[in-house]
Amino acid sequence: KLDVIDRDSSVLVRAEVPGVRKNRLEVEASDVSLTIKGEVEHEETREDERYRISETSRGAFVRTVHLPSQVDSAKARATFKDGVIEVTLPKLDRSRPHQLKL
Repeated sequence: KLDVIDRDSSVLVRAEVPGVRKNRLEVEASDVSLTIKGEVEHEETREDERYRISETSRGAFVRTVHLPSQVDSAKARATFKDGVIEVTLPKLDRSRPHQLKL
């Protein structure tokens, strides 16, 4: 699940990445898009007196979202907590809404 929230002075991107460890994530921001890459790796072993079962699953994903406004990617900030990435990207001044006087 991925949300893009367009605020007055910034764009907030919130993405759920359950089961992905922080060291398996990569976030890239440009002035018009944000890309999140990650890998999921899961191993499970069960043993009994008569058998041993070992299961491994792996998968990778890439998600790119185009942003609703131009942003200053050099000032972007990201946090990762409880399987959720939040990236705050400040808008460029020229992308912010301006009130026009009539």
